[in-house]
Amino acid sequence: MVDGLRQIAVWGKEAKYFKPHVVEVLGQLSKELDIPMYVAGKDGVTCGLPNGVYNLGILSMEERTTLLAESLFFIGLGDPVLGASPFEAMAHGTIYLNPVYSRPLKLWQNKQFNYTSQHPYAGYVNAPLAYDISWQNPSADNYVVKVVQRLLKMMETTGGMESVPFVPISFRPEYIESMVLENLGRDYCSMSRGQRSRGVAKDPISEYPSPYKKKPWEMLKNAGCALGNENENGNEVSPSGMYNSSTTICNATKFTIMKNQDLRGYDLFSLPSKNVAKCCVKCHEISECYSFTFTKDTCWLKKMNQIMILNNIGLKVTKADVVSGVKK
Repeated sequence: MVDGLRQIAVWGKEAKYFKPHVVEVLGQLSKELDIPMYVAGKDGVTCGLPNGVYNLGILSMEERTTLLAESLFFIGLGDPVLGASPFEAMAHGTIYLNPVYSRPLKLWQNKQFNYTSQHPYAGYVNAPLAYDISWQNPSADNYVVKVVQRLLKMMETTGGMESVPFVPISFRPEYIESMVLENLGRDYCSMSRGQRSRGVAKDPISEYPSPYKKKPWEMLKNAGCALGNENENGNEVSPSGMYNSSTTICNATKFTIMKNQDLRGYDLFSLPSKNVAKCCVKCHEISECYSFTFTKDTCWLKKMNQIMILNNIGLKVTKADVVSGVKK
């Protein structure tokens, strides 16, 4: 449910975004609808703002998040193009008003795309969290003043609007994690430029576009890299085989891997695991964890650090089919 304060957060911190026609319409919104608007902009923005539009100055991340979360609307001015701000707003259930262009826009950074609105990707979300608006055509049905007026009236009539906070698939932890794991296992030298990165999902509301039968963060099979308990032919592999396939992940999380070495004592806790990579990732996430020992199906996380191992050789013993790791 949209339950923010009766106010609008304005997207734009540079004076150049507040063009004359934009300032005029902001003034119209304030006067006709009696709704305050807030900008988190630089000092130069303040002088050109109409009555009812206030510049709060450059805000801290926490203050900016509060502004987005407490506002009914987050309104774009047409520039800057793209960015994460609309999704930050929608993640709090705040409605994003997305300006459409009278003519498609090309960016110098990427001239192969035509942009029909300030944020086409966010535009995919649609009602009740995203609405296309026009700044320059008062007779149009999507003229920004008319859109805000309709939405306010709807809220007043129904006592609110059904709106669930939304995070697009490409911004979710599992998608980002899968891209990291996928790219760590890729052989970039043999790939064409167009194959090197999956990038964002086709649209923000699409299902996870994985080419794998299992989720990559559970079982990665790409470029000859298997992080599960099967090799490319589906056969079981030993801990030593898992050691070889997990080297990339453990290097990325800054662990020194020791094959056929068992670390004794100083356990934090254990967890089920089919590979060394999971041990590296899990220990990396826990500040108290400095090392681990991986057996056939268990990861033993430990408080034992590198200095302790060097100073006490009895803590490390040779044992077949065991893999240990210690933070560098």
